[in-house]
Amino acid sequence: MVGLLASTWISTPAQAGDVDLDALVEGIPACSDTAEHCFGVVLHIVVDDEGAAQSSDWLEAQLAEANKHFAPIGVSFEVSRVEAEDADHAHVDTRRHRDKLGRDDFSKGEVHVYIVRRLDNVDAEGEIYGVHWRDRKKRSRRWIIISARAWKTTLAHELGHFFGLPHSEYPISIMNKTSRTDPPPEQRTFAEEELEEMRSDRDAMLKSGMLEDR
Repeated sequence: MVGLLASTWISTPAQAGDVDLDALVEGIPACSDTAEHCFGVVLHIVVDDEGAAQSSDWLEAQLAEANKHFAPIGVSFEVSRVEAEDADHAHVDTRRHRDKLGRDDFSKGEVHVYIVRRLDNVDAEGEIYGVHWRDRKKRSRRWIIISARAWKTTLAHELGHFFGLPHSEYPISIMNKTSRTDPPPEQRTFAEEELEEMRSDRDAMLKSGMLEDR
């Protein structure tokens, strides 16, 4: 049975202007009580004149999709707290900006996820939906940045990188970025070989303190 996120798990007050971020995430399910490991996600959400960068339904879909794909390795995620990021971070366009975004907030034990409005590709023209980013001054400091335009599998994909996976060529894998029709998107997940690699990285991160069970 999946419980609802307890309000005491969220930093308070978590408001920027007229946006109540506590209310934005209060309905997001907590970790499944059947999961072997429960890891906290710190959500950093850009709040500007238009309000929060994304909706409660969108955030819930991202977490639900991640939990579905990580279930085979006994891992589930839940929001541990939520924080507002100011409008200066609505459009993340450079490597320096990616570094600056998470450097002061980084802490071990949880996954820090930033929800911004736009995220530029720093290697080519155009935008991307998400990135697993390592601080260039100290690569052990790392976080995930997600564009508000992201697909519902984007967080799961970037968590795959957080758990040590590169992009892959497995047709079934959500780590495979190539255009294809077989299998259809709704049937894609992690390949068995990737699950085994993530189990190893999960255990290593628990041992090092990079992740902590809630």
